[in-house]
Amino acid sequence: MGENYLKNIVNDFMVLLETSCAVYERNGDYAIGVFSSGWCKFMDNSSFELCKTKDLNKALCSGEWLCHESCWTDASQKAMDKGEPVDIQCNGGIHLYAVPVFSDDVVIGAINLGYGNPPQEFSTLQMLAKRYNVDADQLLQIAREYKTRPPYIIDLAKKRLESAAELIGLIVQRNLAQQELTLAKDKAEESDRLKSAFLANMSHEIRTPMNGILGFAELLKEPELDGNQQQEYIRIIEKSGARMLNIINNIIDISKIEVGLMQLNVKETNINDQLRFVYTCLKPEAEAKGIQLLVNTPLVCEEPILKTDTEKVYAVLTNLVKNAIKYSHSGTIEIGYSVIADNDRSILELYVKDEGIGIPIERQEAVFERFVQADIADTMARQGAGLGLSISKAYVALMGGEIWLESVEGEGSTFYFTLPFQQTTTN
Repeated sequence: MGENYLKNIVNDFMVLLETSCAVYERNGDYAIGVFSSGWCKFMDNSSFELCKTKDLNKALCSGEWLCHESCWTDASQKAMDKGEPVDIQCNGGIHLYAVPVFSDDVVIGAINLGYGNPPQEFSTLQMLAKRYNVDADQLLQIAREYKTRPPYIIDLAKKRLESAAELIGLIVQRNLAQQELTLAKDKAEESDRLKSAFLANMSHEIRTPMNGILGFAELLKEPELDGNQQQEYIRIIEKSGARMLNIINNIIDISKIEVGLMQLNVKETNINDQLRFVYTCLKPEAEAKGIQLLVNTPLVCEEPILKTDTEKVYAVLTNLVKNAIKYSHSGTIEIGYSVIADNDRSILELYVKDEGIGIPIERQEAVFERFVQADIADTMARQGAGLGLSISKAYVALMGGEIWLESVEGEGSTFYFTLPFQQTTTN
């Protein structure tokens, strides 16, 4: 709310009383004020002189600001704490009337005004003059120039201040509603954009393996094929079919997650066996790109048995390792875990660390969203439907854990996820 806006709201009683008005936030911070009273203007300018600045924020932070340091803040704080108007006497001799501002029945601030005659006693004025470093005779002249207002005018100004507080609350409420609508609109537009990008990507993803299946199935009809060519075509068809099946499975999983039908199949699993199985399955794929795949299973003397959904753990690990392979050109990829004590329970923290291209910091949260790839803006985006990490996040949450990443662009990424762990041993 700007000063001109506040003037428009409180102008009527400012004219009635030749007074000053200020707004405070719920935490007690001074927000904005309008000073039309000659007395308050003089005190205000004197405070700026003491602070050696005309900048309000600097003045408030200087420790020398006097004009609203105590009584105005005190009146506002009392009104906000009580949830009703309060009337106190200011140290400068006038009265302050403060009214809480509500938005949706919640106190969000206070607005107050000054009223009443400035002090006339010379001893009081001398004290104020010393405090504000001004001339006592000048203070006396300003005090005597103030025109006394009858009680009914003061009562009318108070009622209008209460109406102003209600109006400010409605304005804030409307602005918050507008912000929520704008945010919802932005989220809806972003969701539409992501879904459009997803559909375009899915069209490519489904068409590519389908073309592979249909094309090489047609080539198999050639009568002059030798055995090696035939086996090569069959291998390509199988690979394309597996890719197609993976895409379809991902879409089905996302659909189940969306409607809350995804369930856990909890049973005992040996985490070392899980990691070794992933290592064995994906080692050839890594080595084909010249990448060394490493596995770290620190609990070598015991059988680390985990009660969880084995297939979902395998799916998360496989997805993270496959992503690491996809976005790495060389170096190593390490999969492993550590056991972390957390109060009265233990947590298994699994990780997949690569030396790949890394993820820009502004994309690190987005990669876990549905239909998003870290390189979605890249017209040469790598293959993938942008569902793997969102499915992994949902799986980990279902199993009672968390997933996150640490990454430096150009140096690599480490994905972590946790699972509740109650270690048992087998004979």
